[in-house]
Formats: sequence, structure tokens, C-alpha cells
Amino acid sequence: MENTQANEGEALQRSDLILPVPARKGFQRHARLLAFTAAAIFFGALNNNLNLLFLFSGMVASLFVASEILSRVSLAKVNVSCRLPEDAVAGESFVIQFQVESGKRLFASHAVNLILMDGKYICAQILIPYLPPREAMTVIARGVMRKRGEHAFNRILVRTSFPFHFAIRQRTQRINERILVLPLTRALTLAPTGSMGFHGQESGRRPGGGSEFHSLREHHYGDDARRIVWRVSARRNELICRENSQPSVRRAIIVFQNDEPPPNGLGDVERYERFEEGVILAASAVSTLLREGFQFALQTASETTSFRQGSVHLLSILRLLARVQSVENGAMRRAATPVQDPGCHVYNISPWRGLSSTTATAVSKEVSA
Repeated sequence: MENTQANEGEALQRSDLILPVPARKGFQRHARLLAFTAAAIFFGALNNNLNLLFLFSGMVASLFVASEILSRVSLAKVNVSCRLPEDAVAGESFVIQFQVESGKRLFASHAVNLILMDGKYICAQILIPYLPPREAMTVIARGVMRKRGEHAFNRILVRTSFPFHFAIRQRTQRINERILVLPLTRALTLAPTGSMGFHGQESGRRPGGGSEFHSLREHHYGDDARRIVWRVSARRNELICRENSQPSVRRAIIVFQNDEPPPNGLGDVERYERFEEGVILAASAVSTLLREGFQFALQTASETTSFRQGSVHLLSILRLLARVQSVENGAMRRAATPVQDPGCHVYNISPWRGLSSTTATAVSKEVSA
């Protein structure tokens, strides 16, 4: 059982993609069987001098010749390019656009299969049943990437088995495309830290430019005259202004400890899987903070983002997590450049110990040595 799990983990670490590796090019099994049968019949015809067997052997040979010629003609002068999105999410499908153009003047292309490769693994494939001569078309396929990070696509396999599927012929179209695969996010519930509210609770109000009443104060030079409360000012014989309130901004920072050394005794596969689970946990925590209305930031061993809100800021953090790697112990040093932020939620995420939370009066930045 342990060996099976280890093999599955190694396969996950090696393979970025979900689709199977394509069949090998060349003659297929049924074509080889037919060829051996035709050869046996031919030698039998030589011994028995039967014209019917000679005729059958010639028909089979003509089928092989016709299949080879038509498959090569079908692949000739077919130019392919593709367009990938800038980002994708690990384990989720994304749209790929293939632009296919036939440069032949007379003959059409049939049963052309396009296979997008990332190294030696498949990302997407699509079958074009018919491509007329001197025409171009755009076809849409869906690809899936399993591992986060930046991936480079260097080739498209253009192959066909037209017309009898006796043999698979292919050629390689070189491309240079890249895609950044963001980490997967899961539903996550973060516990509140300190006295500040979390799940929809009111976290306190402060004076500001809101619309609700907060307090009264003395008039200062430059205050808007529309905020003067004239009745109270008449009673006190001095100008009194109304101070409105606005909700306090809640802040939280995710500290991803990618420089923490792994425990002793972990194999390479288990270390890889647990680190990836830590990245997914950090991405899920950031998504939860966005949903709960926090200003949030991310801190790793080498970078610290600013506190912001919104889906654009979430995307920038997910892109950072897509590229984050485990740092060897001692390669990075934590520098004390504190950011004074009283009451900030701090969620420490370790790939090896999970998540812990505190409320700090100062959050430390971390920079490379």
C-alpha cells in the first residue's frame, strides 16, 4: 500500500497534465496483423498458383500504399499556432485557441489531430475532421494543468491516421507559449483573532467621512459649514460641528513560512506534497479574507505585499504564490523592518505545521539577506 501511494506521488510530481500520452506513431497493431496475413496469403499463392490469392494480396498492398500517400498529403503544408490565456488555475480547464491554415492548392486535409505538449506530456488535443485547401480556421480546445507554476509550451504535434487508421503520421510545429498556473483554492473558515470581529461582525467605528453620527466636537478652521449644529452652538455659545463615522478597516496578513526547514524523515515526494498543500492553504486563506471584506497582504521569505482589497490584489498574490518555492534553510534571513499595525490579524502558515493565528501590534517584514 505504501509503495502504491509513493508511486502515485511520484507520478503527480513528474506529470503536469491529466490527458494520457498519445499513441506512438507508425503502423498500428491491426495494420501489422493485416500485412502479415497478406504476406502469408501471397506465399500460399506462390505454392498453389492461385490467381485469386494474388489478387487479394495486391489489393491489400494497394491499401497500404494509398493509406501512406493520403496521410502524407493530409499533413502537408498545414500550419498551426495557438494562443493561451495569461493565467489558469491548477486542476481547472482553460480555453486554448488553435489557428490552423492549409497551404495546399488542390487537396484537403482530413482527420488532423492537434496535440499541445508541455515537455513530454499532453495539455490539450482536438481533432479537425476536414480542412479545405487554401483556408484557415480557428478551433477551440480545453486544456488542464495539474501543477502550479510557470509552464512553457514548445511544440504542437500535428498528426493523422487518415484514411484507414493503418498508420499514424505526425510532424512537430514549434511554438513558444507560456502560461502561469495559479494554485487551487478551497473553501476555508478562518477563526477570529483578538477582539476584532471576523465573520460579518462589526469591528468598531471611527471618525471619518461616513454618513452616520459619531460625536460632536468644536468647530475648527476649514470645517464644512454644513456640519455645524446650530441649536447646540446657540446653547453653548460656540460653534459645534457634527462628526460622522465610518467602519474601521480590518487588516490581515498571511505569513507563508516557505523558509522553514522540513521535519526530518520526510521523503522527497511527501515533502513536495506537503509544501503544495501549504501553498493551497495560503491561497485559500487569502481568498477567504477577500470574501470577508479585509484588507489583506502576503508575506513570504523574500517578499511582502502591501495591504489592499479587491480581486485585482487577490490575483497578484495568487501569481506570487504560483511562483513561490521552498527556500533552503539559511538561504534567507528575516530582517526586522516592522510595520506598526495595531490589531492586525496575523495568520502564520507553515507547510509542515499548518495554520496558526494571532493578533499583533507589529507585523515584521522579511527580506532576503
